[in-house]
Amino acid sequence: MVKDLTCEGATLSLTGLMGIPQRFSLFIEPDAVKYACLAKTIRGNSVIVVFEGKEENQRFRDHVKKPAA
Repeated sequence: MVKDLTCEGATLSLTGLMGIPQRFSLFIEPDAVKYACLAKTIRGNSVIVVFEGKEENQRFRDHVKKPAA
């Protein structure tokens, strides 16, 4: 769940935090936005991220690699 979304970053609430990379992409599907994220603080199941970049008109399903036929 995305909480406290701003232009600079957000707080993410995760279920089952097994490990999160320092840098990752966050897709906000309804808005078709992809953010390049840097994890700054991890406390329990909450991760505070700052955005390093933003791409409009991006969808997660367009970035998922399809299995070779």
